[in-house]
Amino acid sequence: MKFRKLLTAAAAVSFAIAGTSTFADPPADYLADHPNSAELMVKTEIKKACYLDAVGMVDFGEIYPGWKGESMKHKNNSKVKFRCTKGTAYEVKFDVGESYDGYTRYMKHLEPGDMPAEMTQIPYWLINGSNDNEADDDSDELGTDGIYGQSHHGEGLGLSTTEELIVKGVIYESDLADVLPGSYKDTVTVTLCF
Repeated sequence: MKFRKLLTAAAAVSFAIAGTSTFADPPADYLADHPNSAELMVKTEIKKACYLDAVGMVDFGEIYPGWKGESMKHKNNSKVKFRCTKGTAYEVKFDVGESYDGYTRYMKHLEPGDMPAEMTQIPYWLINGSNDNEADDDSDELGTDGIYGQSHHGEGLGLSTTEELIVKGVIYESDLADVLPGSYKDTVTVTLCF
């Protein structure tokens, strides 16, 4: 029992001495083979990104047919807001809507009853107002390249900058002469590609 106590005391003393000892610098040839510093690599890859933030509504409001001259137009603007990483090529596409006849988009009457189509649909155009097209002609009709109209193309300005595509809606007064009174609508899907 006495011997065991002595060993324990000796171990404690030995540990205490080792714990308080200081380390000497290793020899230079050791340091050459075992460096004490190394490089830490930090990296990432930023991917292209685009975000469609808001798509407004083209609302022509209440129209009284015959109030304007036959050659006049009813117009209203809306905006498509989006952001893309800097330098990212993008394309904003507009589909043909729910009531397309192969040539023109139409708004349809919400309660057409048994009335013929020419009395229950109104042709309309969506013009790219960002191209400074004052004439509002259909050469700048928004659509999808190769299908109907033209897509809107550009390069991103960075995610901190919201870009706005102005959408001009146009209805010709001459197309309202024989339509049924009531509410009309169409839905066009807007897609931001990159």
